Amino acid sequence: MKTFMRQPSNWLLPLLLLILPASLWSRQHERPEGAEVQHAAVFVQLVNRPATAPGKSRLEIFYRIPYHFFVFVKNPGLEASEPFEANGTLMIDVRDSSKNSAAHESRHIHIGSRESAFEATDRHAVEGMAIYDLPAGTYAASVELNDRESDRRYFEPEKRI
Repeated sequence: MKTFMRQPSNWLLPLLLLILPASLWSRQHERPEGAEVQHAAVFVQLVNRPATAPGKSRLEIFYRIPYHFFVFVKNPGLEASEPFEANGTLMIDVRDSSKNSAAHESRHIHIGSRESAFEATDRHAVEGMAIYDLPAGTYAASVELNDRESDRRYFEPEKRI
C-alpha cells in the first residue's frame, strides 16, 4: 500500500478520468448568463374585447404572480409589522400587426411580509390587470417579470390576440 501512495501516477490518472467528465457535463448543462428562468406558476392571460367607443379594441392583460417567485430580504425600514420585503418589475409590451409599439408599461411590484420565505404554494400572490384601449386590430403582447433581489426572470413571449 505504501508503494501505491508514493507514486501519484498510479492513483492520479484514474481520479482525473473520474473528475474530468463530470466537470465537462456540468458546464454543458449550466444555464447561460441572462437566460430566462421559467416559473410555471406565473399566470398571464390576454383578452381582446370590443371597446365601448366605435373602432376601438379593449386589450386586457391579467396576471397572477405567486409570492414564492420573489426572494424576500430584510426590510431596511423600522416597520415591525412587515420585517421582510420583495421587489420586482413587470414589463408589458404590446405591438400592432406592423410590429410597431402600441403600448408599453413598466410596473414596480413591492410586497411586505412577516415571513422571510413562502412555501411553494399559490396561496399568496400578486394579482393585477393592465387595460389598454387601442384602435381595433390584431395585437401581440409580451410580458416580462424580474425579481430585483435575484436572477429570477419570467418571460411570456409575444402572443397574438
